Amino acid sequence: MAEGEVGEVVCTVFNPIYPLIRFGTGDLSLQTSAPCPCGRTSPRLLRIVGRVSDGIKVRGMFVYPRQIDEALARHPEVRRAQLVVRRLGHHDLLTVRAEAAEAPADLKVALEATLRETLKLRAEVELVPAGTLPSDAKKVLDERTWE
Repeated sequence: MAEGEVGEVVCTVFNPIYPLIRFGTGDLSLQTSAPCPCGRTSPRLLRIVGRVSDGIKVRGMFVYPRQIDEALARHPEVRRAQLVVRRLGHHDLLTVRAEAAEAPADLKVALEATLRETLKLRAEVELVPAGTLPSDAKKVLDERTWE
C-alpha cells in the first residue's frame, strides 16, 4: 500500500513455533512514514477511517444486513425493513422499522422474538406504513455519534 492510500489493517504473528499467521481486522486506515511528534520514526497508522464490511458492532456483537434479511424471511408480510442503531448515554438502542401492508396484531411481538433469536440482541420493532422507507435505504443505519 502506498503512503496516504486507504487499506485494511492486518496483524501478522511472528512466532517461531507457529507458521506465519495473518489476521485482517476489518478496519481501514492510512499509513504514514512521517516522524511522530513523540520522536518515533517507524511507519505508523494515522487513524481508522472505516470498515471493510457492512457489519457493525452493537453491544459487543456484530450485526450484518444478511441477518436482517434472514429474520424478515420468516415474516412474509413485512415488505421492507431497516435496523437503526442509536446511542443513549452509554447504551446502544436497536430499532427495526418494518413496513407491513396488512400486519397481524401479533406481528410486532413475533418480529421482536425472531430478531432476538437471529441477532442475539434485543431490538424494538416500529411498524411503519408501506412506502415510508425509501427503496434505496440502507439495511443497517448507524446513527451513533462518539463525542
